[in-house]
Amino acid sequence: MEFIGHLRDMYSIIPKDENERIMNEIRALIEFASDRRNPLMKILERLAKTINKMFEFKCVSIGLRCEDGYFRYLAFVGHPKESVEALKRLKYDLHQMVDYDKFPNIRIGLSAQYHPVESFPGDAQDEFVAHHRPKLLSEPRTNLNEFLPGDYIDIFMHGYEGELLGWIELSETKDGRLPSRSSVRWIELMADACSPIIQNRMRLERGLILPKEGE
Repeated sequence: MEFIGHLRDMYSIIPKDENERIMNEIRALIEFASDRRNPLMKILERLAKTINKMFEFKCVSIGLRCEDGYFRYLAFVGHPKESVEALKRLKYDLHQMVDYDKFPNIRIGLSAQYHPVESFPGDAQDEFVAHHRPKLLSEPRTNLNEFLPGDYIDIFMHGYEGELLGWIELSETKDGRLPSRSSVRWIELMADACSPIIQNRMRLERGLILPKEGE
């Protein structure tokens, strides 16, 4: 009985640390996403809310490739109303999604790219509004650990054959500092785990992920 008690204590289902709490949230997310009663938009919203809850990002948005071939933002957590409206107006073709010249970035993971505010195209007013009206820096950064307004991280989601399905966009940390390495790695794992489920749901709900007219 003493050994049984030791095992139950050692392998308790109650999370012992932050990593175990994240694992439990990911497990719950996958269970929710795998339930066919939950539509695609609810899955995207649950994914965005889980990231916002478990990690340091105040603003999370998720976009997918819609049936007309354009990539659009579809789910949002933490953004002010004017930013959501601006994001909904944006659309990108596949070339723009991978165009380094238009959107310079620094690769920080297998599927994660860091977009510093310094790289914003000067004529992209909608992009400025969508990312909370960041100001281009007139001088180099003085604190290398700051996550500035306008900085954002994209984490890409890919399908079975490697095609680009969509992306998770992360901006504004709660303490204004660079996100931790582990946060980026966990979110990359979440994107990889959810991608096949999202791809299947996109096929099942084909034609239903396009925004309604006027949105």
